[in-house]
Amino acid sequence: MNETLYVVTTDYKRPEGRSVNRPSKVTADGMYDTVKIRNYNRKRGIKSNIPVNTRNRKKKKIWDELNI
Repeated sequence: MNETLYVVTTDYKRPEGRSVNRPSKVTADGMYDTVKIRNYNRKRGIKSNIPVNTRNRKKKKIWDELNI
């Protein structure tokens, strides 16, 4: 859900007569730390300053540490 709202907000069409300026950097909350948002920014040349949300990252399994 956050990804769709993010894209809608950044692709907002401005009224005619004014040039469109994309941001060079985006600072956001850890809630926006998703692969879709990071890829969206990367494709458009926007640098992401988003802290890593540990809940969205892959967690190590116990058996990975035991080398079973």
